Amino acid sequence: MIKTFHPFSDPDIIEILLKNKRISKAYKFPNSEVLVFQLKLPFFKKSYSFLITTNLTPKVKNQLPILAKKHQAIFAILEPNQFEILKDQNQNPPKEPFKSLVPIQTTVLDLNLSQDELLKNMHSKTRYNIKVAKKHNIKVQKSENIKDFYKILKLTSTRDNFAINSEKYIQSFYENLKKKNKAQLYLAFKEQTPVAGLICTYHKQTAIYYYGASDHQYRKFMAPYLLQWQAICDAKNQGYQTYDFLGVTTSKDPKHQLSGVSQFKLKFNGPVLNFQNRQTLVYKPFLFFLLKLKKFLKR
Repeated sequence: MIKTFHPFSDPDIIEILLKNKRISKAYKFPNSEVLVFQLKLPFFKKSYSFLITTNLTPKVKNQLPILAKKHQAIFAILEPNQFEILKDQNQNPPKEPFKSLVPIQTTVLDLNLSQDELLKNMHSKTRYNIKVAKKHNIKVQKSENIKDFYKILKLTSTRDNFAINSEKYIQSFYENLKKKNKAQLYLAFKEQTPVAGLICTYHKQTAIYYYGASDHQYRKFMAPYLLQWQAICDAKNQGYQTYDFLGVTTSKDPKHQLSGVSQFKLKFNGPVLNFQNRQTLVYKPFLFFLLKLKKFLKR
């Protein structure tokens, strides 16, 4: 049975966000949280915010207007943790909200299956690439070397044109989870050179592929495939039931920010989950219009 959860419902993740001032406040409700993010608008001296819920419950819905007024929220994003399994990956993905903490689609693996079944379910090219990495003597190791990982992450960011968190934040993120046995860094080596890495986090019965990076110079050795397979096998052996790739898109738009990484993740051939009923509540329409205009002009 496939289970997943909103990654930001993990109290240890919330603690990290607060510690690093990524959010200004967090409110805990039964089966849900409301996170407060600060917003600064050009030419406006006043400080504003937006709210994101990790699950929509009646109590949260009743409290949102009160919290919005208290924190001068321009809008709130409701992210119910409900999903349906996508039956046809050729159909259009759900409409994406104005802003979101996590993508509206993800793909997962059922770790209750045997390793042979997991391999059999993969695309044949994925199985082949795992063998290629082994043939080229790629070695995957558990590591604590965030500096090496971050060097590869910067290369990935430049290559694929996406923003990344600071090394200080990644270090804080990893160390705070690692001391609670809720994270593991893996590095893949070609001889003595680290060529790919990932950080896997753990919460409840789920392992999450949270951060990943690879050096394009070594792409022919297929290290990321063996890296993933090792993390998947370790999670299974530790008793986790689900491996969550934390965000994909089935959109055919090549400019979609998840287009490239989705091609890689979907090759493991897990079911795609669509998160349902995400909504945007607007409390300050004029300021929300300015935010939408700013987003449009950045395209």
